[in-house]
Amino acid sequence: MQLTLRKYQWEIRDEVYREWNNFAKILVILPPGGGKTAILASIAHKFYNQNKIVWIINNRVNLVKQLHEKVSFLTQIKVKPLKKEGKAERPGIYLGTIQYIGKYFKEWEKPDLIIVDEAHHCSAKTYQDIFDYFRDTKILGLTGTPCCNENLALIGSVFEKLIIRVSMKELIDKGFLCHYRIIPINQPSYYDFANFISEDQVVTPSIRKELQKILDSYRKYSNNQSCIIFAPTIASCRLISDFFNTNEIPTSYVEGKNEPGYNKIIDKFRKKEIKVVVNCELLVQGIDLPMIQSIIVLRQTESIRLWIQMCGRVLRPWQGKSIALIIDHTNNHYIHGDPCDDRNWLMPNSYNKNLIKSVKNKSFKYDTIPQKIQTISKEKNLLLNIAENSLSSLNKLLSDIDYDAEFTDNYKTIKTNKKNNQFQKDTEKFQKDTESLNNVLDNASDNVSNNVSNNISDNMLEIEKWSILDEKIIKDLPIYKIYEENGIKKVIKVLSLHEIPMNWKSIWSFLVYIREKKEYHKKWLVYTLFTLKAPLDVWQQLAIYLDYQMGWAYHCFRECHSPPTPPLAQNQSNQSLNQSSSRSSSSESKNKSSKPKKYFPKSPK
Repeated sequence: MQLTLRKYQWEIRDEVYREWNNFAKILVILPPGGGKTAILASIAHKFYNQNKIVWIINNRVNLVKQLHEKVSFLTQIKVKPLKKEGKAERPGIYLGTIQYIGKYFKEWEKPDLIIVDEAHHCSAKTYQDIFDYFRDTKILGLTGTPCCNENLALIGSVFEKLIIRVSMKELIDKGFLCHYRIIPINQPSYYDFANFISEDQVVTPSIRKELQKILDSYRKYSNNQSCIIFAPTIASCRLISDFFNTNEIPTSYVEGKNEPGYNKIIDKFRKKEIKVVVNCELLVQGIDLPMIQSIIVLRQTESIRLWIQMCGRVLRPWQGKSIALIIDHTNNHYIHGDPCDDRNWLMPNSYNKNLIKSVKNKSFKYDTIPQKIQTISKEKNLLLNIAENSLSSLNKLLSDIDYDAEFTDNYKTIKTNKKNNQFQKDTEKFQKDTESLNNVLDNASDNVSNNVSNNISDNMLEIEKWSILDEKIIKDLPIYKIYEENGIKKVIKVLSLHEIPMNWKSIWSFLVYIREKKEYHKKWLVYTLFTLKAPLDVWQQLAIYLDYQMGWAYHCFRECHSPPTPPLAQNQSNQSLNQSSSRSSSSESKNKSSKPKKYFPKSPK
C-alpha cells in the first residue's frame, strides 16, 4: 500500500533519507496539525518493508493509543506494543511510552530505527540513556515546538540535524490549517485560578465573578459550539466544569488518572454529547480533535511551546469551520505573539522571520549557536552603560556614609566594576540626564555634610513629582482613543513598537489614570513599564507614586535595560521549577477523592 502524502510531507521524508547519510539523529519541525503522524508512518512502513524493527515512542498513554490507531490504519500493518516478556519479531513496528521503554529497553533486541513523537522532551535523562545505549541506531524526532527548557541541549547535542520545511503561516495559506481569530478579554481579572489548588477552598464572590466572565465569553463567542478550556490546575477544572453544568452547558473535565473515563469523555465530545471539555495540561499536545471550534485559555504561561500547542488544538480544519477562535483570558498573546509567527527555535524567546528561509537554503550554520547566544545588541549595551555610569558618581557618597543593605545590593556591580564605568556621550538625552543627576548629587552631598541623615533615602534625592494631567486632557490623547477602540493591551503594544511619539509625562498620566480607574494592582504599572522599557525618570515617578525608596527605581531601570539572561542559566532554573511543580502536582493528585466535588447547586428548570 502506498501512503498518500502532501507535497511538503514528501519533501520532508526525502530530506530525512538524504541527511541520514551524514547524520544519525535528525529533528523535524512541523507545526501542530501539519501531519507528523503521516510522515512517521511512511518512514516506519519503508523500514518494515526492509525487514527492520522500528520503535515509536511517546510520553503519554493516551497519545500512544492514538498513534497505534493512526499508524495501523495508514500502514495497514499490525502495530504491536512493546512488552517486557516476549521477543520482538522482525520485521515489526512497536509502540510504547517512554516511561515503560525506559525500564526494559536493555532486554529487547536492538531496533533499526527509533521514532520519537513530541520530541521536545528528548533532552530528558531517560531518552538520553536509550540513545546512548543504541548508538548506531537511527533516531528521528518530530515536534511542532522544539522549545522546552532544555532547548539548547535538544538541538545542540541530542539531535545533529534540524529540518524545517514549512511554517504554520504557509499551512494556513494553503488551507491545511484554519484561519484563526484571537479574542483578548480585556476585562479586569477578578481571580487567578492558578491559586485554586484544593477542592476544599471556599468559592468566594470574586471566584464567582471570574467564573461568570468565562461563561459569558463562551456564550458570546463560541455560541454553544465545541470548545476546549485550558485551566491552570486540576481543582479549577472541576470547579469550572461544575459551574458550566449548573448553567445547563454539557461539560466534563479530564485529568488523566482514569484512562477508561478519559476515553469515554473524549468519545462523547466527538459525538457532540458534551459541548465543553476542561483540562489541565492533558490535551495540550498530540491530541487530534479537529471538530473543536474554539478554545478558552485561562492558563498564564511563560512557555512559547505551551502557548503554540494550546492554539494548535483548534487550528485543524473541519467541515463548517471557517475561522478558529482563540479566546485568551490571559496576556499570553501579548507576550508570545501570534501562533503563526516565524520563530528562531534555537533561541525560543526571540523571533527570527528569516530562520525558515535560511534553513531551506542551507545557509544556516550550527557552529554559530554559541555566538548567537553571547551576542547582545549595541542598543542594550548602551542603555546598560548609561544606567551604570549615571550612578557611578554615587560611589564616593556611599563610601563615606552608613547605608542600608538593600541600597548597597543595588550598586554592588558598580563598586566591583569601576574601571568599566566610562561614560559614552552618544546621545543628547544622556547629557541632559547626567546634568540633572549631578544637581541631585550635589544636593545630596550637602545634606550628608550637614549630618542631615546617615542613610540614603528618598529625602536625599529630591526629585520633582510630576503632576497628573486633567481627565479631559487625558481623554484627548491619541493613546486614549486607541484604548477606547482596542483596549489597554493594544495601547501597550503600540507604545512598545514606538508607533506614536513618546511623551513620557503624558504616558505616565494616562497609565496612572487607567490604573486608578480600573483598580489594577500596583504590579500592573511595574509590568507595563518593564514592557515599555521606561527611562529612569519614569521609574523615579513610579517609586514616588508607590512610596518606595529611590534605589528601587534605579534597580528596576537597570533590570529593565539589562541584557537577557543566557539561555543555559534559564534552563537550569526552569528545570528546578519544573521538578518542584511536578512534585507538587503529584502530591495534589494523591489527595484527590474519587468523586468530584459539587460546588454549585443545580439551577431549577
